[in-house]
Amino acid sequence: MGFSIFLWKVPVNVLGPILTSFVIEFGTLISGGFYIYITKKDFKSLSRSMWKYILLISLGGVAGSIFFNMGIKNNEVSIVAPITFASPLVVALYGKFVYKEELSKLQYLAIFFIVLGVILVSYLSK
Repeated sequence: MGFSIFLWKVPVNVLGPILTSFVIEFGTLISGGFYIYITKKDFKSLSRSMWKYILLISLGGVAGSIFFNMGIKNNEVSIVAPITFASPLVVALYGKFVYKEELSKLQYLAIFFIVLGVILVSYLSK
């Protein structure tokens, strides 16, 4: 993905952020459905409340895709992408402070490199 993320701006500029998000998420749906068909997964055991969570997660993914595409339409991909891909940082810190999880040295090192990368990209792109 790192080699092709800069190409993402082309369909966003041609189709717009929402239609591009639709195409990408529809492709994800098709590939996920193909995977389910090939592996013969059984979804009959999922409860109704689990389907609600799946729907909420899916809507969050679609919203994230639309906002990412809106970001790269209005700004440089080299600025928006590192900020977007810093989401593991947010998840790690959320787990530490909300769920009182202990982070390993490797996780702290990863957090450091994520923050350093976002700062360097922001600073060097000016």
